[in-house]
Amino acid sequence: MNYDKWKEHLEIRSDCSSFITHLTRRSKYGNALQTLIKILNEKTIWGSTNYQEKSGFIIGNTPATCFQDIPLVALAENIKYEEQKENQRREKFAEIAEMDIGDVAVDFRYEAFGIMIDKCEAFRKGVYPVFYGLKEELQQMLPKEEYWRIVSMNLNDSKALIDWSHEREWRCKGDFHFEYNEIYIIVGCQKSKEEFIEYYDK
Repeated sequence: MNYDKWKEHLEIRSDCSSFITHLTRRSKYGNALQTLIKILNEKTIWGSTNYQEKSGFIIGNTPATCFQDIPLVALAENIKYEEQKENQRREKFAEIAEMDIGDVAVDFRYEAFGIMIDKCEAFRKGVYPVFYGLKEELQQMLPKEEYWRIVSMNLNDSKALIDWSHEREWRCKGDFHFEYNEIYIIVGCQKSKEEFIEYYDK
């Protein structure tokens, strides 16, 4: 199957995409837009480990860069869900702490800012699908150098399910470098789009 046939096949599937996406979030570099701008200026997404960030999900100490293999409409659904979940957390915390919800820090897993890259181009750069499954079993099957590709999944305990398979994650070992002509940019709202354009106009 050549590239055009492959892409044509994916385009008729509402659950598939010929692109993978890396979304940003608020970080030590600023809000999600500022984090995106840093990535674009450096033409690099820096890999992270579970030890570098308290919210990291990389198994082992090999840094990795994460992407999602889902179409834009599904990305929007994931982002909306994360927003709703975070707002519920903030409301509950504000009530318990007797605070105004506006004073409770926001901690989204990811927001509607990021880059998309053609899946074939990403594959050539060493970005591959992860392995979902029981962490202990996968660690027995894989060498330690490949632990960065493991994503824990456990549906055995109905009271404590672990399932991130909706993200259809792909990962790259270490940092991911790109050129501008290889990517599309996602900016989540009109106001941020105007800020983005103004920044690069200057």
